Amino acid sequence: MSRTKNSILRDREYLKKSELKLLLKSAYLFGHKCNRERNELIIRLSLNHGLRSSELLSLTPSDIDFNNNRIKIIRAKSGVIQYQKLNTRSLLLLSKRCRTLSDNKYIFTTRTGKQLTNVELNRTLQILAKNIGLKIHIHHHMLRHSCGYLMINSKTENNTEPVTLPDIATHLGHTSCSSVMIYAELREERKVEINNLTNNFFR
Repeated sequence: MSRTKNSILRDREYLKKSELKLLLKSAYLFGHKCNRERNELIIRLSLNHGLRSSELLSLTPSDIDFNNNRIKIIRAKSGVIQYQKLNTRSLLLLSKRCRTLSDNKYIFTTRTGKQLTNVELNRTLQILAKNIGLKIHIHHHMLRHSCGYLMINSKTENNTEPVTLPDIATHLGHTSCSSVMIYAELREERKVEINNLTNNFFR
């Protein structure tokens, strides 16, 4: 049986901020108690750091530097090693989760302690989306795309400089900007600016 095309399952490959908030809310509210914080951590790390499923599922406690509040990421396609700062909530959840794990044990596991698989990861996210009433057919890679989508529609901390495609490429571990050109289509504010500009060519 052939795989259903993504364009048939959904009209976009990212989640909006409002949908991401609902997904996080679902992680708080639903599922077995021992999995709720795990599921929240899956969403937060995947979104904040643009992790692929293989990068997420291969994480062990040795990849978390609690002294410097950062995470070590080995990018799957390029092999680039990155160190990115973790926010307070992610650090708290990681601290609780890693407390009982040895350095070589996977952080994301099933209730029986086995490494979570890609299929189980996607199924978990789909259940969370369904529980909160999200109609979109979600899969994990959409969180990585959501990271790019939120970045391209945001500004830096000083609130003056827009986030650029090279910024996104660096954050997501790409070695060139060609892989992130898709996000150029997603800058809503820039679309409006360009549209206003062209409308004023001949008034």
